[in-house]
Amino acid sequence: MKSLPIVSIFLVLLGMVQTANAAEWVELGETVWGPCHYDRASVRQMGRFVTVTSRQMLNARMAAVVEAAIPATKGVAYMVSYELIDCEEGLYRHNSVVYYDRHGRILRDSALTEKQYREPAPRPIPPDTPIGWLAETVCADEAQEPPK
Repeated sequence: MKSLPIVSIFLVLLGMVQTANAAEWVELGETVWGPCHYDRASVRQMGRFVTVTSRQMLNARMAAVVEAAIPATKGVAYMVSYELIDCEEGLYRHNSVVYYDRHGRILRDSALTEKQYREPAPRPIPPDTPIGWLAETVCADEAQEPPK
């Protein structure tokens, strides 16, 4: 697992470069927070690891919860997360979360504003959750690719 932080940094940088291209948002499902999507164009694989960008839209009630917890996010409409998924081990890590208003303006970027969001270690992927749906989708997509 020592290689995970190095691979994580490399894949996040690769993912950030890729997000400059047009996003191809695909709906994963609906939660109490609102609909969640992933950017099909952001999916990158390196061995057993996959990086992907996900987006959680926020309904008014959940936006209020986020605003109460993080005052700098007043007016938040959605969050975009940069994920690293270990398809073999069933683990994931949020590399950063960016909060946006309804006009697409960045309110807060956890990677730039605080290092406290950096997760110290990968966590198990819980089933029937947005990250679980995401892992099922991107890991299955990568497994079905024809050999090169």
